[in-house]
Amino acid sequence: MFGDMIRAIKGGARGAKAAHVLSKTYSLVLDSYNEERLKATASAFSEFYNEFEIAAKFLGEFAASIDTSHPKAEREIKKYIMMSKGLLDRGMIRDEEVLSDLYEVAKTRFNIDHNDIESV
Repeated sequence: MFGDMIRAIKGGARGAKAAHVLSKTYSLVLDSYNEERLKATASAFSEFYNEFEIAAKFLGEFAASIDTSHPKAEREIKKYIMMSKGLLDRGMIRDEEVLSDLYEVAKTRFNIDHNDIESV
C-alpha cells in the first residue's frame, strides 16, 4: 500500500514535468482529455522513464489521434520527431526505443520516414 502511494506521487510529479516538457519543447498545450492520457502514461512508466521520455512516449499516443487531413498535421509530426531526436542526441532521452510509437504512427498514418528527419 505504501509503495503504491509512493509510485502514484512519483507518477504525478513526472507527469507534471512531462506536461512542462510538452509545452516548452514541443509547443504542445494539452486539453483536459489529453492531460488525463498523459497522467496515465506517466503512471505506467514513471518508474522506468524520465519526464522527457514520458513526453516522447505520450507523443506517440497523441500523434495517433491527430487528424491526417489537417493542413498542419504533417508539419507537427515532423516537428515532434525532430525535437525528440534532438533530446536523444543530448542524452535527455536515453533510449531511442521510447520513440518507436511516434516513428510507427508517422510512417503508417502520415507516410513519414523518421530517418529522413534530422534532429534539432
